Amino acid sequence: GKCEKDNTKDADIFECDKKQKCMLVADDRSNIKCEENRKVYNLENTQKQKVLLYKMDGGIVEVDASVDEKICKCDYLYITQDNRAILTELKGTDVKHALNQIDGTITLFNKILSGCNSVFGRIIMSSAAPRLSATPQYTKLLSRLKRMNGNLKLKENKMTEKINELDK
Repeated sequence: GKCEKDNTKDADIFECDKKQKCMLVADDRSNIKCEENRKVYNLENTQKQKVLLYKMDGGIVEVDASVDEKICKCDYLYITQDNRAILTELKGTDVKHALNQIDGTITLFNKILSGCNSVFGRIIMSSAAPRLSATPQYTKLLSRLKRMNGNLKLKENKMTEKINELDK
């Protein structure tokens, strides 16, 4: 499956671990929130788009045998009706690992994500990020997301943004 214009009817883009419920949300609610260890990412859906929210790590199983199962995956994936993807990682302090997890997810699901209009990376962490902009992980991921018409944002503890302001 891929990120299609109306990916709402055909929501089973991903294989799922039978024990896990991968798709957490598939509707047009006004706030789509994911939360772990007191880290919160909240997507404000002011335009009432249909939004899909998947649990990635420990939820979705990639069935491609060529992929190393130790590859990093981010926590959550949002896909909006206007065909944008938001890869979200709720992290403690290991921000470099979070960068690798988002990068790994793009590699893993490249076929799907390259069909999206844009792909964004979001990292919510427990403390102010050390100076990351100089690290190779950061610059690599940022340029990768820019090529996918997206961007990368890191925030402490809680982040709320509107779908129509993702690229601001």
